[in-house]
Amino acid sequence: MVCPPAATAAGLTKAQTDYMLQCQGCHQANGTGMAPQTPNFHEYGNDFMHMPEGRQYWISVPGAANSPLTDGELANVLNYIATDIVKVKNHTLFTADEVQAHRGKKMTNVYAVRRQLAAKLATHPSP
Repeated sequence: MVCPPAATAAGLTKAQTDYMLQCQGCHQANGTGMAPQTPNFHEYGNDFMHMPEGRQYWISVPGAANSPLTDGELANVLNYIATDIVKVKNHTLFTADEVQAHRGKKMTNVYAVRRQLAAKLATHPSP
């Protein structure tokens, strides 16, 4: 019996592979998450990508901030999430400098921060 070759990451970008290894276990391949602990990227993802506090949230959530990815790799994963998973329109790409500026800010209650950002959106929707 001949076994097929092992699956490889051939054809995937580095950001896709990093997403698979660092994020997909909780957020699923399509970003739908696993409620109630892990949020669905599609719920507020587009809006959060367009607000400074939302961008800081994306960078500072524990899974991102504490990942072994470099600042540049994390920026690329966030751009992959924005572009390919959430399909955000007209957003500013994350950079390694932006990630470095916010990554060290520890978020003690990710759920409270998310609720605050969502409440802000309810009163001041993003464009």
